[in-house]
Amino acid sequence: MASKAMIDGRFTVAGNGAAGEDVLILSGRPLRLRAVVQTGPDGTFEADRPARGPVALLGRARQQGLALAAADVSDWVALDAAAMLHRLTVDVQSDAGFPDRLDVFLDPLEVDGVPAELLPFATGVEPGVFNARFWEQGVTDRHLEVRLQPGVWRIGAAYIVGDRPNLVDPSFKNYVADRALADGQELPASGSGFAVEMRDDRVITLELRELPDEEL
Repeated sequence: MASKAMIDGRFTVAGNGAAGEDVLILSGRPLRLRAVVQTGPDGTFEADRPARGPVALLGRARQQGLALAAADVSDWVALDAAAMLHRLTVDVQSDAGFPDRLDVFLDPLEVDGVPAELLPFATGVEPGVFNARFWEQGVTDRHLEVRLQPGVWRIGAAYIVGDRPNLVDPSFKNYVADRALADGQELPASGSGFAVEMRDDRVITLELRELPDEEL
């Protein structure tokens, strides 16, 4: 019996091995997610090569910073998110109170060096299973810092408990980010968030509003 064809490579971010991150294996026409493997301590990885169709890889980093890298398959695959990551500082303001935990999310809209056709796979968990967000974190204060790959990212924030209308005298409110500002200018709306272009370090402000029960 012939041995399986393998894919070997290394995933790096800004030249450093991306340890414990994900590499997504895509193949076919149209492309489909076939598998997700994790990198080792130095960013190296190994995966079974799909038997048919073109094969593409998507490296996904979400630990020390948010980054993606893409490559076609050859004998040795170098997945490199080469650009330095930029720091995004987020300050949250609210005149309507503040939740115990605010869920802040980031999704890639355009990423330097990554084909647009691969970005929809960035939230893949396994074949047929995808997360709603690329990255989401619950924060308990009004300040957050995260490092992002150059490109355009969607940012948003919310605290929503859908059962609130059914509770008797709930002691909490629901919140959603209503505006995002950078350098005194409003960032454009994008889906349930706002588009921020990352070409250098940036500071933005998210403004919360109370989400009434009738909007749930």
